[in-house]
Amino acid sequence: MTPNQVTELPRQPSQADGDDATPEAQPQAQQTEQVIPVVPVQPTPTPAAPRPPPVASVAILANATTMVEGDSLTLTARLRDTRGQALCDRDVRWRSTISSVVTVSAGGQALARSPGRAFVVATSE
Repeated sequence: MTPNQVTELPRQPSQADGDDATPEAQPQAQQTEQVIPVVPVQPTPTPAAPRPPPVASVAILANATTMVEGDSLTLTARLRDTRGQALCDRDVRWRSTISSVVTVSAGGQALARSPGRAFVVATSE
């Protein structure tokens, strides 16, 4: 049913009509109309989740600062917001400044490839 459609309700015989009255013998009565407005219900909007604080600093934690060719070292990134609070569940991207000297995996595993000086960089966001 559309909002503008009219619903006609059948007229019920009343006591004044008598029980033995036939529809042909009844005088024409006015038909009553009932209009039922249809109002759509809007869903309640879900409030947006608060945005997590941005990363303000990244510190690399390692057991050593120098490596010899062939050495492997697991690195960890410590992320903090502007208030110094530790941040979790953030993606960290690792890279080496000179990949012929040291490479680093997506998980922070550094491998010394050859003699030289290179830096490992961790970024987030």
